[in-house]
Amino acid sequence: MKTDDHICLVTDSLSCAGTSEKTACVGGTPCIIEDGVATHPDPSAFAGSIATSNRLVRVCVKEAGIPMYSAVKMITRNPVRIM
Repeated sequence: MKTDDHICLVTDSLSCAGTSEKTACVGGTPCIIEDGVATHPDPSAFAGSIATSNRLVRVCVKEAGIPMYSAVKMITRNPVRIM
């Protein structure tokens, strides 16, 4: 198992992430946002991520039982160190 020094939390969320929008456009293509997932009108394909940084940290802490200090380190210090 990797330690918190070797894990990075990264999000490439769409511009509609963190909003209450139910529809959006990704590169001119419409998408539908439901249950925390953005899909194309044909729901067989994802349109992109809508996970915000705070959501990643919250899931790590509340659902995976990772200490807050470690989750914050994985989304701030580690990516900066690697870059």
